Amino acid sequence: MGNVTPEGMIGILWFLVIFDATFLAIRFYLIVTRPRVTIAAFASEACIFAAFSLILFETTSTTVYQAMRIKYRNDPTIPKSLGMPRETLILMFKFQLAEVEMYLTGVWLVKGSFLALYFDIFRSLQPRIKRMLQLTTAYTVLSWFANFLLPLLYCRPLSLVWSIEHHCTSFRSSFGTTFPMVTNVTTDLLIMAIPILVLRTLNLRKSEMVAIAFLLSLGCLTIIAALLRYTYVTKRNALGKSGSPNLVT
Repeated sequence: MGNVTPEGMIGILWFLVIFDATFLAIRFYLIVTRPRVTIAAFASEACIFAAFSLILFETTSTTVYQAMRIKYRNDPTIPKSLGMPRETLILMFKFQLAEVEMYLTGVWLVKGSFLALYFDIFRSLQPRIKRMLQLTTAYTVLSWFANFLLPLLYCRPLSLVWSIEHHCTSFRSSFGTTFPMVTNVTTDLLIMAIPILVLRTLNLRKSEMVAIAFLLSLGCLTIIAALLRYTYVTKRNALGKSGSPNLVT
């Protein structure tokens, strides 16, 4: 993230975690006070809480990495190209692989939450829309699986991921950055399209349609964020900058 200091990075990450935790606490309160018993509703809530757990793990791992940078940044015995002892850096590279998998899984769990919610609230659908929901769900699952395998299969042997001399990661390649972005954006577009199609079959007032359309448009923010992240990562790759081992942030 640009020239943000390690201290600044830690502060930003934990601010976001606390921000997310606040909304999660409100959501949990609503679940307790007004429980929903359908399997689809339970799956939707479970996806959200699982995604937050992965975000918490990722933030903790990144905090450890930034703490290592702080600890060794003024140590004259440590080469500046490494920033920390070799053994520690190798361990951080291994954590990086786990972080990438946690990030991707967390993003797709949020998508799964929306799909499960659709199955819960859109119980009576036209066959065409129901088929689209099923196909979108299948595509979302398959795209997650492909993205999960990509960091594991791109570098052969896998040990190159934590090699210092021949460090390899899928996110340093054009395909490794483009494929996750394309699947992330296309799944979001499909997930946003389903309620729009359902709304067209309902008899709602114009003001209600505008309000719902505004809420759905908020989903565009995730697409914009994905595109901005893609632009940032590809620009860093083109300049040959390694930055933090944690490419998630």
